[in-house]
Amino acid sequence: MIHDIVLSCLNLHSKQLPIEEFLVSDAVSAFFHPCEKKLLEDIVAIINLLREIAKFSKIYGTNQSININATIIDTDEPLQSGLYLKAFANGIESVLDDYLNDITELESRFLQNPCQSLMFIYQKLQEYETLALYLSKLIRGIRIQKLHGCAIIQYLHQNSLHGDDRINKAVKRIQSSVNVVFLKQLTHWILYAKIVDSYGEFFIQCAENHCNSTLESERGTSAGSGKNAATSMSEVASNYTDIWRYEICYELLPHYLSSSWAEKVLFIGQTVLIFKVDANKLNKNAQIWNKSESNIVSREQSLWNETEHIYFAKIQALQNDSELNISHYDRVIDEIKNYVTSRLSEIAVNQADLVQQLKLIKDFYLLGRGELFLEFIRQTYVINKDADNENKLRDFVKAFESAAHGVGVSEDLEQFSLCIPKPPFDTEEPLEFGYLQLVQLQYKINWPLHLLFSPKVLERYNILFRFLLLIKKMQYQLHMLWCQQTRETKLNKNQNIKIMHLRNELMFFVDNLQYYIQVDVLESQFSILLNTILNKADFEQIQRSHSIFQANILSLCFLLTDEDALKVSMLQTSSLHSNNPVYLIINEIFHICEDFCTLVESPKSDEMLNAKIDQLDERQYNTNYGKEHWIAAKRVLRYLKGTPNIGLHYRRTNKQLTGYADADWGANIDDRRSYTGYIFKLANAAISWESRKQRTVAMSTTEAEYMSLSESTKEAIYLKRFLEEILGKQNTILIYNDNQGAGLLSKNQIFHNRTKHMDMRHHFFRENVNSGNIKIEYIPTTDMPADILTKGLPSSKHNKCISEIGLIWQFNTTTYKFVGWFKNGSKYNTIISAFITIGFQPLV
Repeated sequence: MIHDIVLSCLNLHSKQLPIEEFLVSDAVSAFFHPCEKKLLEDIVAIINLLREIAKFSKIYGTNQSININATIIDTDEPLQSGLYLKAFANGIESVLDDYLNDITELESRFLQNPCQSLMFIYQKLQEYETLALYLSKLIRGIRIQKLHGCAIIQYLHQNSLHGDDRINKAVKRIQSSVNVVFLKQLTHWILYAKIVDSYGEFFIQCAENHCNSTLESERGTSAGSGKNAATSMSEVASNYTDIWRYEICYELLPHYLSSSWAEKVLFIGQTVLIFKVDANKLNKNAQIWNKSESNIVSREQSLWNETEHIYFAKIQALQNDSELNISHYDRVIDEIKNYVTSRLSEIAVNQADLVQQLKLIKDFYLLGRGELFLEFIRQTYVINKDADNENKLRDFVKAFESAAHGVGVSEDLEQFSLCIPKPPFDTEEPLEFGYLQLVQLQYKINWPLHLLFSPKVLERYNILFRFLLLIKKMQYQLHMLWCQQTRETKLNKNQNIKIMHLRNELMFFVDNLQYYIQVDVLESQFSILLNTILNKADFEQIQRSHSIFQANILSLCFLLTDEDALKVSMLQTSSLHSNNPVYLIINEIFHICEDFCTLVESPKSDEMLNAKIDQLDERQYNTNYGKEHWIAAKRVLRYLKGTPNIGLHYRRTNKQLTGYADADWGANIDDRRSYTGYIFKLANAAISWESRKQRTVAMSTTEAEYMSLSESTKEAIYLKRFLEEILGKQNTILIYNDNQGAGLLSKNQIFHNRTKHMDMRHHFFRENVNSGNIKIEYIPTTDMPADILTKGLPSSKHNKCISEIGLIWQFNTTTYKFVGWFKNGSKYNTIISAFITIGFQPLV
């Protein structure tokens, strides 16, 4: 009987367990001692546990049945098939091999000495009981969570630590089995740009909107698909745009590997794919007549230069780590990426002539060749005059080619072509500025610059191109109007003064806008980009500098407000639809220019023309802005342009919350209302500030300052409660004011005739002074930092105020740490930044 039990321990894949039927028979009750019966029950329980584990490994392992559903446990749904699940099952099977070897040795010992008891078997099985329970727990977790692909690696990593040495060794063996699949897929992608992934398990996937139905059918993601052949999705890559089909699926990325690590892996594979596609095109098109020449070409345009085996060995060495070492993964990928970027930079600069390509981008997309687009606008201006022309789209394209031939840049048309896609039929939005809103430049990219000029990058260049072309069109139309009126003046024709006045103002704006964009923005930013490339930067630095260049010019051209502005469709009917308020104003001025030119060119009576001109003039000055407003606006713009790097600097000192309140009595000459301004400082820098016009007219400076103290008290109470929730009880908040009368009034309990007219809501801050929540102190006007919020100041006083509120220059980044920014509108973020800097610890 003992031998039968041993054989039951060995036969884990049988349909039934005979000893289990014997356990419920009458013979056990008649001939077994209760202790022996308990031992037998425990042995059967352990064997059944191991049988369930063995059944799982058989179903999902290497020798899995063709019809999984027929062998699955009745209460469980079938798991999604995959290489990682198969590797997990094979790892469990290898762990069970150790168990079977021990039981085989146990059987041989029994045959040598048959006089053994149940304890002889139970002692050996008990060694594997904890392991069986742990493996059963792992299997149950995978079933419940329905884990698939790389998520199994993450699950094993989370459950890899255990105090039992046998369990630790078993989990490491299973991890090693699963990591083999991961590293094989990683190797295929990094070295050969192939995704061997029949079941959609790798963290780099083909984007859904780029995959055709053939690829989807080859993925075989459904359970029981029966596909054994691995699908290489990059085999269908037919052109360079296929590199953008691939993206990171962060749900499948193991959490211990960072997103930056995954982006590096994606970049390496895309680079290899660029070289691979080019090699395929060379093999199809090039005719090389001798073998030595073929070898030279292959070496010049090869990425790895026959060093694949070195990096293959480095990746495979990751399998030999006894413990998962994240730094080892980072080091290997960084080494490969450094080689790839340096090699790519060498080819891009030397062979693809990157500098020349960027100059061409500037000449065409950014209108660097002004004479070309001036001629193009001139020809389209004539085409638009013909209202009966049914082939305007074709004529627009022909006009671009004709303009290029006319100014002598026809050789560059091999890389640039103009197209105008038809607007969607379902759109109801009119073409406000004609077909220029739809025009696109198509650029034939030199190999291997496709990683630099991605479809999204070219889309943003087209956004800039349409905007700059629109400015050029407005400028041309206004100058044509000027030419027409100049000719009429020479013929002694009377000119409408209103038309001349409005035309001059619009020309002044458009000409200066054109100069600002071309000189102050494009030329300066382009020179920064060229300096980076000429300093022999690697391709990663070039890519980053180019992204910064594009973001800067979009922002400085008022086309960029947030990330959504970068996701504009290339086929949208409007030129941009940016939410930038400056762009909205510019767009309105463009509409005025368009309507003005149309109005002047169309025949109308003088009376009607004057009325229309007045309407346009009112649109230009909706709130009757005058010269003084324009001077003030330019001053603000100059200040903003000159101080982009000023930021708030918080120090690890002075944890006391301090306020400054000020008012400028009767500052508004229209309604004689005063302005209130207050600033609250924490950690030697401002965390809250406000400037607003008071709601009522103050009868005196004391009353204006009193209302300012009332508003600042509201903010002080809010900040104090906020700080108490995070940091505990706060001291009395000190508020400085430069009006002694208002300070004395806050401490006086008696209301006088001169103060009883004040709104009662302003007196509540006196109660807070009496209760000890706040304290009012006098400060001389020369030392009041809140002055900057109530009036315009001389430069010396202005600089003193910004220094008092903690604003300093950003350039000294080695000495100062900037965590809060004046341009950040979030008061909460600014306060939290101050907490972090001065080392406050929240209450638990």
